[in-house]
Amino acid sequence: TIIVRVLSKSDYGTYSYIMNCMGMVSLLGDLGCSMATGQFCNENHADTKRRNTFFSYGLSRGVAFSSIVALLLYFSPWYYPFRTEDAAMLTRNLCLMPFLSTVNNFLLTNLRIRLENHLFGVINLFQTLIHYVAILPMSYWIGLRGAVYSNYVISLLVLVFSLRVSRKHLDFSWCWNTSLSHSERKSFLKLAFASQLNSGTAQGLILLDVFLLGLIIGDDSTIASYKVASTVPSALAFIPASIISYIGPYFARNNQDLNWVRQNYRKLLAVCAGGSLLISGTAILTAPWTIPLVFGKQYTDAVPCFMVLMVGYFFHAGIQTPSQNIIYTQRKVRVNIVITFLSGAANCVLDTLWILNAGSIGAAWATTAVHMFSAALCFGYLRRRTSA
Repeated sequence: TIIVRVLSKSDYGTYSYIMNCMGMVSLLGDLGCSMATGQFCNENHADTKRRNTFFSYGLSRGVAFSSIVALLLYFSPWYYPFRTEDAAMLTRNLCLMPFLSTVNNFLLTNLRIRLENHLFGVINLFQTLIHYVAILPMSYWIGLRGAVYSNYVISLLVLVFSLRVSRKHLDFSWCWNTSLSHSERKSFLKLAFASQLNSGTAQGLILLDVFLLGLIIGDDSTIASYKVASTVPSALAFIPASIISYIGPYFARNNQDLNWVRQNYRKLLAVCAGGSLLISGTAILTAPWTIPLVFGKQYTDAVPCFMVLMVGYFFHAGIQTPSQNIIYTQRKVRVNIVITFLSGAANCVLDTLWILNAGSIGAAWATTAVHMFSAALCFGYLRRRTSA
């Protein structure tokens, strides 16, 4: 958030647009291998050899699939509708980021599988700190390009730190060989592809707002203000994500005990919904003062969008995120896919119509409406399944 104090409003809008473009092109990610690895390793946590075999298989495939995303990024200027040549060039130059992101994700997944929650938290804290330590001076001295290329510096430093911190827990094979049977590999890849289809679609919906604002309105200042409005809700998403990171493995290990799932799902919802309501209410009430104070008076026009998005945050963080993750630990990936596609269709229609008619505030209302819709679907499904 502090980067808005370093870059001009126009440059921040361009930076947000470039990162959004990279996100859109990189929706394939590691094709869900890190998510499938976490699920299979947790289900086989009692058998160390088998757990490590699944991890090695997932890591090798995840890195391989990342090369596809790297190529898509490199050749993106030939097919992606960039608004400027600078945006196209800078996005292409981030083509190595998928490899770094995949390895970093697997190192974190490895710690989650082993329930090394303390080390997991230490790495996340370091990642947050090093983000500002790197991006602020590079943005100040080099400008827009410094902000963009700081992503490499941040990822490399996090990778080195993660390897150092988790050095005692790297007892898996880094090679491509695997002793998994054909049916096991097929089952793994099936879950991985389905997981990525779900998460990629969900991520695409998050990026869709800025993409359509750039396509329909095409004003850097409008994009910058909307990005500022969405920065806090997006950043606060780490709260339910962190809770899921800690409790997710337990739900995966007890996914056949529906009575256990039902009781602990209720506790999880109480914590997430209660906390999200407090955060959203406080943020909305103080928005007219906090937004200008934190981001600068030039972003006062972001307050209405911020308030609407914080309403959506309650439904997203309080109900949608925990529910979707519990559905995933039940291996009901198809259910998540159906919910995500229904939400995606609604988001595309609402975004297009409301941005054309109301601009950035229309995008905010579309996002909030979709979070409400998705939260209702997820909660309804889990309530019916755990009551069976």
